[in-house]
Amino acid sequence: MNDTLQKLIWLSVATFVAMQFGVMYAMVVYIVFMKVQATQPMVSDWKKVEHFEGSVDELEKILTGKGDSLVVVDFYATWCPPCRALAPKLADLSEAHPTVTFIGINADTSSSVARHYAVTAYPTIIFIKDSDVIHQIRGADYNQIVKTINSEK
Repeated sequence: MNDTLQKLIWLSVATFVAMQFGVMYAMVVYIVFMKVQATQPMVSDWKKVEHFEGSVDELEKILTGKGDSLVVVDFYATWCPPCRALAPKLADLSEAHPTVTFIGINADTSSSVARHYAVTAYPTIIFIKDSDVIHQIRGADYNQIVKTINSEK
């Protein structure tokens, strides 16, 4: 079921519940909808974005293999609306910049990696070259991400 149709169905259900039972029950329906949305994978639409789940050592091995190529690491959370909005834009960037490696890391399931890179906000985009962090962006600042990619690749 496409996303727009699913939202329309949930909105109709919430409206019906609000009319029949009151606003409090409609809020429960809305919260359930948000939980359902949060459980849907974000990386399914990513094109050339590698999804990583593993340890810090495993990520370091991948980064070492990339040498002096630019690696863009997106630390996201499935429950984070700005993360969900940024994901398709990063997928498009991954196609537009084939020499850049894009890696998506769910900070909730790979918390040790997120702690290692001092991730304190979602999304956090980290730019890495030669296994060193060269730049970090907290938040879904798409224009800054594009600017950094263009200046570092």
